[in-house]
Amino acid sequence: MNHVYLITGGNIGDASRQLATARRLLEEHCGAIIDSSSVYETEPWGKSAQGNFLNQVLVIETGCTAWEVIQAMTLI
Repeated sequence: MNHVYLITGGNIGDASRQLATARRLLEEHCGAIIDSSSVYETEPWGKSAQGNFLNQVLVIETGCTAWEVIQAMTLI
């Protein structure tokens, strides 16, 4: 089994719900989430005329290749 470390985040719509949906879909397509960080709220930089971001790191145990994980992420 491989371990994949992903940083997820967003600031569009209900970002908390988006993170939860991403977690569920990643588990369905890639494997078990075996660890995760807290959810952090961060201010945008660069284009600062937008809402704050919610961010989280996930550790997934997977039998997928790196390419298969990337393909799954593009579907999510």
